[in-house]
Amino acid sequence: MSKMTFSEKMSLAVGGASLAVAPTIADAALVTVTPTPGSLKISVTDADGTAVNWDVDGTGLPEFELRVQKTVSSGPNFQVQDSFLFINSQNGTGAQLNGRGFVGLDTLSDKGRVLNSSFDVGQTLASPYVFGLSNASDRRIVRKTFFQSSYGAPVTSSGVFIDDINLSAGANFVGFRFDAGSGLQYGWAEILLDLTTDAESLEISGWTYNDVPGDAAHVGTEAAPPIPLPPSILPALTVLGLGAAGVRAMRKRRGETKAAA
Repeated sequence: MSKMTFSEKMSLAVGGASLAVAPTIADAALVTVTPTPGSLKISVTDADGTAVNWDVDGTGLPEFELRVQKTVSSGPNFQVQDSFLFINSQNGTGAQLNGRGFVGLDTLSDKGRVLNSSFDVGQTLASPYVFGLSNASDRRIVRKTFFQSSYGAPVTSSGVFIDDINLSAGANFVGFRFDAGSGLQYGWAEILLDLTTDAESLEISGWTYNDVPGDAAHVGTEAAPPIPLPPSILPALTVLGLGAAGVRAMRKRRGETKAAA
């Protein structure tokens, strides 16, 4: 898993002089994280109770949890197994995580809605969007139902249901918030939904959050990459990095060179 703020990338690009020359940029506080592929993925083929922690800010204390839950119901001549794929702010034992809900249309649940690029995830959301409750009991995203006859007929799949969220196969953007102890922080994530029959899965493939509590994150906007610097200003950056003592030494060497000439 890798993450880097814009200011850190600037520091790598220009060394010790970066603080003196780095511009003030609105998205300078954004942190983009790319996890190891498959590390934040659950599937209907996973065992009941499978759980994967999602640590948004890398502190070791997870904000959300991906969980698989399976239920079985039976009748005189049949058996039905439902496999649910959840993203929780509260794990199966009831312990609270740092997550504080997803952007959706219902304050009484934690079911999110897919957002368009450039959506502003912050303290104020565009109408009619709201943040769902972080302690809601129902956060399932995918429900897969399997049917089996008690007469020994083969197990058949009767469909997949995407519960109260407009996810579709492929990449989907969702907004979230969390509180790791410094106040509410905001971000967005990309969910990859695979609807391969009988192997449906969801995966968090990456996310961006604002590391300044209270500041917004814009969907589709990531931490800016390092800015290439023109060769013409590199000497000036070198002087800034040397400090006053370095400047005096440079001037002294120039004077000695002129005297020798």
